Amino acid sequence: MFEQRRVQSDSRRHLDSFHLVDGHLVLGWKARWPDVRPLRFDPEGIWSLDEEHTLVLPWDRYVDHAGRPGSWSLEPSAMPRSPFLRVLVWQRLRDGRTKATLADAASRFTPLALPMAHFVGTMPELRPALGEPDRLQRLLDDIAAFRWYPRPPSRGLIQTRTFDAVSYELDRRLRRYEGRAIAGEPPIRLDELVAALREHAVSHRDLAGVVRRLLDVMPWPFGALRP
Repeated sequence: MFEQRRVQSDSRRHLDSFHLVDGHLVLGWKARWPDVRPLRFDPEGIWSLDEEHTLVLPWDRYVDHAGRPGSWSLEPSAMPRSPFLRVLVWQRLRDGRTKATLADAASRFTPLALPMAHFVGTMPELRPALGEPDRLQRLLDDIAAFRWYPRPPSRGLIQTRTFDAVSYELDRRLRRYEGRAIAGEPPIRLDELVAALREHAVSHRDLAGVVRRLLDVMPWPFGALRP
C-alpha cells in the first residue's frame, strides 16, 4: 500500500485532501471515498487515479473559463453541499456551440484545488516542481500554514468603478486568482500604483486606503512551485 502523509487541517477542515503518494501530489482519498477517484498533479497534467490511471488532463489545454473546444476545467460539484470536485471537458457540437461534459474523474473538494489548477495551468514555469518530492513537501508545509485572513475585500464594500480600476491595475502587475496573488510575486510600491490610477482619472477620497486593502491579502500558498 502506498505510503501517505496527510496534511494537518486547520479549523475550517479544507486542507486535508492534499497528500503525497510515492512522491506525487494527490488530491483526494480513495479509501475514504470508494466511489471517487483521487487526482494526481504531475508536470504534464492531472491523472485520474482509477484502476488503470488512464485519464490525463494536459496542462496546455487547461482553461479557467468555459468555451474553448478541447479544453478542460475543474469545478465544484453542482449538487448542493456536495464535497466533490469534478472535471469538465469542453467539446464543440455540430451546430458550432460548445458543451461541457463530465470526464470520468472526481475528487474530494478543497477550495485550494481551483487556484492551484489555475496557477499551474496558466504558469508553465510551475509545472516541473510537481515532479520534485522535496519541493512538493515544502508546498504541503506552506498549504498547512495557510490562513484565509487577511482576505480580499468584497466588491460591494468599495465603490464599483474604483474597485474595478484598482483590480485591473493589480492584475496587470501580479499573478492573481479571485483577489489573491500567488506567493512570491514582486512587491508593489503603493505610491506608484496610486499615481498610475490617478493618471487614469480614478478618484476616491481614500484611494491609497483602497489600494492598501486590496494589496494587504494573504497570498495563495504555492510559492514553493516557483523556479
